[in-house]
Amino acid sequence: LIDTFGSMVEDDFELDPTRYGFRDLSYQRDAVIQGYQTMIRHNGCFIADVVGLGKTPVATMIAKRFIMENGRNTRILVIMPPAMLKEWERTFMRFEIKDNAWFVTSGSLDKVVNEHANFRTPNEYDMVIVDEAHNFRNDGNSGYQYLQRICKAHRANRGRVEGLRKKVLLLSATPYNNTPMDIRNQLLLFQDARNCTIEGLGDITGTFSDWISRYKQLMRQRDTLPHNVFVNEVDSIMEEIRHRVLEPIMVRRTRNNILNYDPYRTDIEAQGIKFPRFAPIRDKQYTMDPQLADLFAHTMQVLTDTPSEDHPEYAGLHYARYRAVEFFRPGVSYKGKQGKQVALLLTGIFRTHMVKRLESSFEAFKRSLHTFLNITNGMIDMFAADKVLIAPEYNVKHLQVEKEMELDDIIQYIESKGVDRKDFVFHSADFRPDLLQMLREDAKQLEALCRAWDAVMYDPKLELFVNMMQGELFNPRENQNQKLVIFSESVDTVNCLYRTLTERLGRADVLRITARNRNQERERIAANFDANYSGRQVDDYNIIVTSDVLAEGVNLHRANVIVNYDSPWNASRLMQRNGRVNRIGSTADLIYNYMFYPSREGDKQIQLYSNALIKLQGFHSALGEDSQIYSHEEIVKEFELFNKGVRDENDDKLALIHEVSELHKNNPDLYERIKSLPPKSRCCRSASVSPANTGGTSLVFLASRERVDYVLVDNGNTPRCLSFLDAVKWLKANIDEPGIPIGDNEERHFLQVNRAIELYNQRLTSQDTTVSMRINAHDKVVLGALKFLRTNAAESMSDPHGQELCRRLQSLVEQGVYNSLPRQLGDLAKQQRSSDPLSNEELEQQIIELAETYCPEIEETTAANRANATPDIIISETFIA
Repeated sequence: LIDTFGSMVEDDFELDPTRYGFRDLSYQRDAVIQGYQTMIRHNGCFIADVVGLGKTPVATMIAKRFIMENGRNTRILVIMPPAMLKEWERTFMRFEIKDNAWFVTSGSLDKVVNEHANFRTPNEYDMVIVDEAHNFRNDGNSGYQYLQRICKAHRANRGRVEGLRKKVLLLSATPYNNTPMDIRNQLLLFQDARNCTIEGLGDITGTFSDWISRYKQLMRQRDTLPHNVFVNEVDSIMEEIRHRVLEPIMVRRTRNNILNYDPYRTDIEAQGIKFPRFAPIRDKQYTMDPQLADLFAHTMQVLTDTPSEDHPEYAGLHYARYRAVEFFRPGVSYKGKQGKQVALLLTGIFRTHMVKRLESSFEAFKRSLHTFLNITNGMIDMFAADKVLIAPEYNVKHLQVEKEMELDDIIQYIESKGVDRKDFVFHSADFRPDLLQMLREDAKQLEALCRAWDAVMYDPKLELFVNMMQGELFNPRENQNQKLVIFSESVDTVNCLYRTLTERLGRADVLRITARNRNQERERIAANFDANYSGRQVDDYNIIVTSDVLAEGVNLHRANVIVNYDSPWNASRLMQRNGRVNRIGSTADLIYNYMFYPSREGDKQIQLYSNALIKLQGFHSALGEDSQIYSHEEIVKEFELFNKGVRDENDDKLALIHEVSELHKNNPDLYERIKSLPPKSRCCRSASVSPANTGGTSLVFLASRERVDYVLVDNGNTPRCLSFLDAVKWLKANIDEPGIPIGDNEERHFLQVNRAIELYNQRLTSQDTTVSMRINAHDKVVLGALKFLRTNAAESMSDPHGQELCRRLQSLVEQGVYNSLPRQLGDLAKQQRSSDPLSNEELEQQIIELAETYCPEIEETTAANRANATPDIIISETFIA
């Protein structure tokens, strides 16, 4: 415990946040120290949340601490959504480290990788901070690939903090969004897939493959399993991920972490700080009269019963406007993505969009319905003009409908961008005739739906909302400040609600916020809704109706009532919405969360409720939470320190920190005596005190500058790694427990210690053959890439330098440094198997380009690993029956 937490309890933290206009809170101070030490130990750290403070000041203090330790020439790259740029700049300026930082928005990482004039090269940064890191959970997109290259590029500036690797902070209150792959991919921004430094976790890909496959199987069964089974299964998967993966590398402080830890609770009480609690979810469901219900059901059927090869009898929309590439005649040349899979993907996306619009508000749906009809007729007109445009990157729909551009003007506009006309303008004869027939059938059905819905003048969901506005939403016993926050995914729904509030209900205090006006209205939002606003607070606006553009990066906690008028597809948005009113400084004791659930008909098609419930339960299980967010079916983990019930690893860690802190404070002599114990300390203990109560077992604690491992060697001499908290259970001893003479067990003890060292070295040194043996069977892409490098690529390289490049790339693939590298090598292998393979010269050039991109520093990394490969044996214990 002293090795792990000693520096935290001993730390005389020099940084005084009050000097920079922030509170000095003991739980904040510990979070900064814990985050800094975790980042140094593992090259990275998750800052999941520090309740009431926000992640920005905590991360900034960690950055300042790193600059203090590493030297004044330290350079930090901060990556954030565009809406957060000013906030980060202001915070770094307040902490007087803005001169050490470069700020780039999430969509502009190519400028860093390609060495844009305003940025330094990736290896000139010592530390990377990624705000809203969950936006980089998909390793298949270019943004993730740029970010991984930035994070994995070695540090050129050798400061006082040792190591070649950058230090990475990933900030996200919702690192788990959809599947276990979210966490895996973010973890791989600062860890290597098969050379991981986290205690008890060596092969990240292999470890996660089981969790991912179990989750996929669960999602396939969601139509047949009851919700409680879903919840329990997700809970089981995410408990394992939390226990084995997140606990060693995540900083998170929930309300209960703080309120149930005496020093933290005493501190916030002394400073007059209180945290609001969430009242139980208040769910709202609306009903339709029989005639409207029939139209709703018919519309849902038209939207979702898409005819297909499996169901030719279905008579719903074809979504032909989005399927043109599926109907090219053989021989037609098209440079974009082709095929049925792309058409199916686009069809599914737009079908879901239409159903969600219908669920959001009737007004939003009507607008989408007319837009769909217009673009379908627009493509029919293209066939009539014999000029069919296929140019998805130029959003022809927007140019046709929103900009009202004529067909020839659109063609001229696209040509002005340097696109050859023959690459995006096609003749009617280039398509099979059934496409035009499907377009006409879609137009006919859409015209009928438009007529039917244009006649609907009543929205029961909106009427229910109006009734709530005139009653419970402004109940003075609950809504003490008479302020209200309303969220919707759809801007059209936001506009509808705004008109209803201002025109129908006569409210003059309504602020409407979308992406178009967020920046202009920033000060007005803060003055009316931010309890921490430093200027003059006003009440010109008491209702804010907004899209999800305000779901992150702002404080709205003068309000304590929030209405989710529709359910976002991404469940993490619900967490982020609630976080706007759940802040330090709130004057209310309770927060009231109103949820409009989707209709049964709509949820059956898009499973919005089930998906949100599964994802939110995954969040609860992975991170712990104090309140329900979406439904009464969520299992909310009410973690409490020193409670014999369900516990949170974060609480367990706080308990252990508390234990070390008390020892350091109350018995400094014993603390120093333990701290000065020499390496290779060993003892024998009775098996009866071990968790397994099994004799002939040893626990070995090993450490080097590269990694720390706790290795348990069983009585069959088979070693396996334990997590830190699991190791603590074996190492824990009562102060009066007697030791046992080693006697005849000396040979077993040393044999098992050597087995532990062998496993440690196998996990650390990634150049030997054991790495290839450890590559999981699920990694078919990796195995294919390695085979390609050993055969085709190596054979094509004509000189020793080329052979060396192949060896370097092979090393990176074996270690699992870059997610995209095996896929790119797989694409080259596929090209070489095709009827038009590259020449040896062309293939050699491709290999050289990959090597220049991914592995200019691999030799130095390998040398550093080998130099630090021999671990110190800190403690070894053998349990004797």
